[in-house]
Amino acid sequence: MTEENIQNIDIRLLSINAVSKKLKLGYTKTKELIELGIIESVAVTGRLMVPQCKLEKFINQKQLTLCNSDSNFKSYPSDEEEAIKIISNLN
Repeated sequence: MTEENIQNIDIRLLSINAVSKKLKLGYTKTKELIELGIIESVAVTGRLMVPQCKLEKFINQKQLTLCNSDSNFKSYPSDEEEAIKIISNLN
């Protein structure tokens, strides 16, 4: 890797607290995901930190998983669909 490539790498390290806010999860659950290695992290002076790129990778993987597993979710009718059914049964 050249010096120019190294300078172009954007390494932002996020604290567990910052990651939990971005994921809208609690601190304890976020820390558990990090400690289990589900979210990749690095130790910096004894603190677990998550590189921004690793958090983005985790989010993108989860979005793909959710998109690919839509068949596992039960579909519920919307309130509008339910209202139309009730109205059509009144006739």
